[in-house]
Amino acid sequence: MKVFGLGMFKTGTTTLEQCLRLLNMRHVDLETDYLYFNGNAQGYLRRNVEDIVVDYDYDNFTTEELAIMQQVTENYDGFSDHPWMWTFKECYKMYPDAKFILTVRKDSETVANSDRNFFLMHGAKEEDLPDPSKFIHRYETHNATVREFFKDKDNYIELCWETGDGWKELCDFIGVEIPNVPFPHANKGVYK
Repeated sequence: MKVFGLGMFKTGTTTLEQCLRLLNMRHVDLETDYLYFNGNAQGYLRRNVEDIVVDYDYDNFTTEELAIMQQVTENYDGFSDHPWMWTFKECYKMYPDAKFILTVRKDSETVANSDRNFFLMHGAKEEDLPDPSKFIHRYETHNATVREFFKDKDNYIELCWETGDGWKELCDFIGVEIPNVPFPHANKGVYK
């Protein structure tokens, strides 16, 4: 079984990754993403301030990028965060029976604050950051695109760790037993 996390930055994607690993799924690692996608996938591995104002194109991958996606997805079971959030349409074509999970935050302002603080903690200056509305626009536009694509598909779910979703919701959705370990909350409160 393949599980694709579709959540935007700062929406619990690292928590989803930890969950999938605890469920003994082979989750693609960042090193593999960089090895295969660096300089490819329409530059989707960029993680800088300019990304905030980029309108991502979910539909125009090159033949080379599609081959990379196929190669990487053949070797792993779980995918989340960068660049997988952008590739959901192609991944659905490749794996129509996979499970697709959109992780969300309790509200858009929380995402904007976490995202802005992420950049500040990693050396950006306040004056270099776009207005919070840009972060909100990116988050809401991405979620709307994902929701529209999956609106009549039953292998899609939205989860919000902040409002109480956890092992039960995740495991019921992907059809596995709940593990006897505490639910991980990666980076909780780090980017407030």
